[in-house]
Amino acid sequence: MKDARSSVHSHRRGIRAGCGSAELAERPVHVARASCPHRPCEANERCAKLSSFSPQGHPGRTPGPRGAGILPAAILLHGIFSIVLLYNYFYIALGGEVISLRLKVAVWLGYLRGWLQSWPHHTSSHNTPNQPINMNMTRRNHLQLLATAVGTAALGSALSLAKETTTTTMNPKKITLPKYKNSDFYVDGKFQPEVAKKAYLDMMAAHGYDMHLENEKKWATPFWVTDFGLGDFVNVGMGGVFWINSQEANYFAHEIFLFPGQMIVEHGHNETDKGKAKMESWHPRNGSIYCFGETGGDIPAGVVLPKSQEKFITVKKCTEVKAGDILTLNRITAKHFMMGGPSGAIVAEYASFHDGAGLVFTNPDVKL
Repeated sequence: MKDARSSVHSHRRGIRAGCGSAELAERPVHVARASCPHRPCEANERCAKLSSFSPQGHPGRTPGPRGAGILPAAILLHGIFSIVLLYNYFYIALGGEVISLRLKVAVWLGYLRGWLQSWPHHTSSHNTPNQPINMNMTRRNHLQLLATAVGTAALGSALSLAKETTTTTMNPKKITLPKYKNSDFYVDGKFQPEVAKKAYLDMMAAHGYDMHLENEKKWATPFWVTDFGLGDFVNVGMGGVFWINSQEANYFAHEIFLFPGQMIVEHGHNETDKGKAKMESWHPRNGSIYCFGETGGDIPAGVVLPKSQEKFITVKKCTEVKAGDILTLNRITAKHFMMGGPSGAIVAEYASFHDGAGLVFTNPDVKL
């Protein structure tokens, strides 16, 4: 053992004498002379060879860093996150959400850049131009890589959730409702309000909407339904509730419920002794509506106006309003009406004071 230590010290002194490099001279070389292929340095070129030694003194071999076992875990997690997020990419991309795909690609490009930057390039002042760069990763680098993978996955998930929330709000899910017939709501030609209410409540449940009927006494009116006295409830009718209707403060809050294809009879609002002509806006919460009035475009394909109302309809410009969007009447007193979209509709109406005396229908047979 003593001879081995003597050999090590002699070898170290040879390095100091041969190259004159303080940095290299201080490098520990824990190896006996018998295991060293080089004798004490005689020229700088031998020092260049020795400079490629690992801290353990084994030439031509880069040692594994402490904690190197973290790298497989980082690669595994990176692969899992990649698979999950790539699935999201293609799922959203196939759904037409290209913007979300671009956001996620940008996130992963940033991650790749961070990965490359975290890989240190260790070079020696004695490397020759033709000598390959010795590249090592420390435990800190592995942990940085792992943290970057986890952080990137979290960010990607947050972006997915944000985009998914926006998509769900502006593009409502389609629900399947029973195909009602007028015979479901009439007995001997008489309208059955309770049956109609139950059908609307079922639609609300399908949309995940709760009216909170336990608070009904606090509302301006109870939950009500009407077929406008026309005997064609499936095609011409509505459900509703007036949350607030204040003549003094001149404001009104109303909820409208419509089955798919169900129409509110065309009408307008005129000034009365109690207030000015009503102005209103519509805000679908669930489902969608087709608003007809003086402004809009052509009637969308698949939208069929009820035959019982064809001769009473005077406005045929149409605007589709989806959940989360809002539409305001183009002018006070303008004629208008709406129909429920493919999944029905739950619509909030914001307006000035509502006086039933100023409500004028184009169909003279309407009875409320």
